[in-house]
Amino acid sequence: MPKEIKYTAFIDVLGFSNHIENKITNDKESQEFMQDFEKVINYFKYEKISFLNKYNLPDELNGIQYDYTWISDTFVITIKYNGNCTKKNLSGPMIYLLSLTISQVYHFFARKYGLLLRGAITSKYTFLGKNLILGKGIAEASKLEKEIAIYPRVIFAEDVISDDIISYIVLMHNDNNLNIVSKDFDGWYFVNYIASLQDLPPMISIGNETNLDEAKSDQMETVKIYSQIIDKGLKEKNLKIRSKYLWLKEYFNRVLPTDGKTYNMFAYNIIGDGFDKKR
Repeated sequence: MPKEIKYTAFIDVLGFSNHIENKITNDKESQEFMQDFEKVINYFKYEKISFLNKYNLPDELNGIQYDYTWISDTFVITIKYNGNCTKKNLSGPMIYLLSLTISQVYHFFARKYGLLLRGAITSKYTFLGKNLILGKGIAEASKLEKEIAIYPRVIFAEDVISDDIISYIVLMHNDNNLNIVSKDFDGWYFVNYIASLQDLPPMISIGNETNLDEAKSDQMETVKIYSQIIDKGLKEKNLKIRSKYLWLKEYFNRVLPTDGKTYNMFAYNIIGDGFDKKR
């Protein structure tokens, strides 16, 4: 009998409702947004093939399928596998791939609009059709996003993260601050989208995998954009809003430490090439 594994991500684009009110007010502007966002969707397909090839994963994993829908300022993604793969730790590669995918959505909205995401991922059942979304999965993910995520992070429901998944994740980087799935100060695991840049420069590799200089420049530019978002957010007078950027600054500096003594290799590669250490 085929083995089915499915995860649902419910993602809120923080501040995008204001953008919609002011910048997307007719069909032409809506189409322009969708054309831009289609580049991210197309990248999902490239990303899956690249990931399977890079880590020499079984051909059966080509059966991994993305479904998605966009509702106002909310993005829902499901990733599922329904097949006969005998690989025991199938959840590990799927969570890794989903985390890379969500990271790309982060980078797109940061670079294009200066906006951040907040959300949650669950393993409960969700049906995502053309005109219908329902199931315990989407309900649980929505509740976690609103009540638990709080900061600009996409967290995992507690029953998603298992020993098998953690053991797979740490094979890539045995460092909580560099793992694509990291444990936060309050015990919740979340998508480490800043650290994802060390393995996956944002959307630069399509058809251009050997251009390392361009990929590095794109990586640095994305880091600078996040730094600018933090600087702007810390000027917010509303304490509730500012607290989100305080979290982001602390998280950012864990992944890219700035004290000149505790650089990890990722931080060294970015900061060592001239990134502003005073941010």
